Amino acid sequence: NENNCSMYSALGILDEALAGSRPDVSKKLRAMREAQLDYFKEYGFDRSEGIFTQGGFYFEGTYIPARIFAADCQTWGINALTPQWIDGTFGAGTAYGIWQKTKDRAGYFDDEGVLRGIGFTDGHDIHSVEWTAGAILSAKLMALHYAKDKPAWARELRREALSMREGLEAFKIDHAD
Repeated sequence: NENNCSMYSALGILDEALAGSRPDVSKKLRAMREAQLDYFKEYGFDRSEGIFTQGGFYFEGTYIPARIFAADCQTWGINALTPQWIDGTFGAGTAYGIWQKTKDRAGYFDDEGVLRGIGFTDGHDIHSVEWTAGAILSAKLMALHYAKDKPAWARELRREALSMREGLEAFKIDHAD
């Protein structure tokens, strides 16, 4: 689903670029994006777990979701689909819930219990720069989304974006040495 989210975003960027000059192509792009949203509604989100699935496959006409937890499917989902769409589609607070599960399952915490990033999947021993960068964007987007109706969540999310950004400092290399 990470790739589905990337494609959804890419088609949106292409639509923006072509909307004024190629309305025929823009119309097709919007239809493709709507079909992708239908996929996420029907297959890409596990309502019972409250998370985006890693993906899945069809076997004899039946969709079988993968049961692997992928942290990037959660953050890419929040970033590409937006907290507004997620909450509007799956219920108020769903994006925030996805984020809570992502931290619980794949958060990377320092010795004081401060969130410093996320890893790839279940476990707390891996700190991925790439996936943490996606998580920082997720936290910032959700902070904006929840600022009016859930200000405590918004403050928490801003703090977490900052603590994860600070957590990336451990990966800096000083080339002057």
